[in-house]
Amino acid sequence: PPALRFTWEQLVWVAFMTLLEGFSKVPHCSTEGRSLMSMDLATLSHGLHPESVKTALLERHQSIITTPSDSCREDMMRYVDTFIKVFYFPDEDVMTWIKENFKSYHLEHSLSLITARSANGYQDKGIWTKRKDLVREIYHQNDS
Repeated sequence: PPALRFTWEQLVWVAFMTLLEGFSKVPHCSTEGRSLMSMDLATLSHGLHPESVKTALLERHQSIITTPSDSCREDMMRYVDTFIKVFYFPDEDVMTWIKENFKSYHLEHSLSLITARSANGYQDKGIWTKRKDLVREIYHQNDS
C-alpha cells in the first residue's frame, strides 16, 4: 500500500539523517573513528534491509502482510557514506566538494567538514575561519 511505503521511506530517511547528524557533531575524530562510522553505517543499512526487517518482524509477529520496500535505503546509504568519505579528502578537494554538493547537504553538515579539520590542528586557525566563512557564503548566495 502507498501509505505504508511512504511511512517506511520516511522512517528510513530519518534513521540515516539522524546518523549523519550525529557524525557531523563529532568535533575531532581519528581515521579509525571514521572507519567505525562506516561500520555503523553498514550495520544500520543491513538492519533496514527488507529481509532483515521481515525476519525481525516474523520473530515478533507470526503474520506479516507486506515487507517494507528497499526503495530509498541504498540511496541514503550512499548519501551518508559520501559524507564520511569526504573527511579523507585533501583540504582543497573538500572545498571543491562542498561547492559541488551544497544543494544536497545542510549547511551545518558542510561546516562540520571544515570544523573537524581545524579541531585536528591542521594549519593556522585563521585559514579555517576563512573557509567556514566561504562555506556560509556559498550557501547564502544560493538562498535567493
